[in-house]
Amino acid sequence: MIFWLKKIIINRKLKIEQLLKSFKQQEVFTTHGVRDFYSKEEENIPQNTVNWRIYQLLQLGIISRVGRGKYQIGTSYNFKPQLDNNILSISNQIKNKFPFSDYCIWKTDVIKEMVVHQSFTNFTIVEVERDSINAAFQFLKEEYKYVYLKPKKDMVENYLLDMPNPIIIQHLISEAPIQKINKIPTITIEKLLVDLVFGKDLFYFYQGYELIHIFQRAFDKYTINESKLFRYASRRGKKKEILKIIKTINRQ
Repeated sequence: MIFWLKKIIINRKLKIEQLLKSFKQQEVFTTHGVRDFYSKEEENIPQNTVNWRIYQLLQLGIISRVGRGKYQIGTSYNFKPQLDNNILSISNQIKNKFPFSDYCIWKTDVIKEMVVHQSFTNFTIVEVERDSINAAFQFLKEEYKYVYLKPKKDMVENYLLDMPNPIIIQHLISEAPIQKINKIPTITIEKLLVDLVFGKDLFYFYQGYELIHIFQRAFDKYTINESKLFRYASRRGKKKEILKIIKTINRQ
């Protein structure tokens, strides 16, 4: 009863049915369009209220972001990295060797579409639960030539950048937001953004203005679950930094 009551209140507050009717014929609509929609019945509605309602509509999946300040009804633009045969092979080996351990695997080339200055570096990142990380490192080291455990910035800068497709073993944070593509656990856009902020050793070349640009491109192109983003950022102790970056791109 309480659930349905909350649902009714949310529907009335957001005017979901009316909004769907108003924008269903438009392929893309803007923040200004949403403000005009609510202003018809709520004159002088504060922009902060409009922004909050847009946020709620996004979280409910009623609308999805297709660009900066641009939305459409329904379908999301989800971040789905391409997984090559090398990732498939490593994934199968990890799964067979450590069947009870959670892991996540991805390649840094997924960042290329979001950066200003292209990097020639392409790491394969394998993240494993803390209890299995040393065993996974030793196992993969026997199978592949270039395998490194949680390298520091000086090693990345002076050594790994010259290695052909090195494999980096990292600790997988519990409850990290991952997704499965073809049954392979891999990175989500929320996890990628937080890890770039946290991983200043491994991703030192994606800091400063480059990091701001990556966030802006990500928010422009993909549907981002901000509650998932902030929850993971809190687990990594980076929520304040993430909020600061988002405020920066919203001002641009």
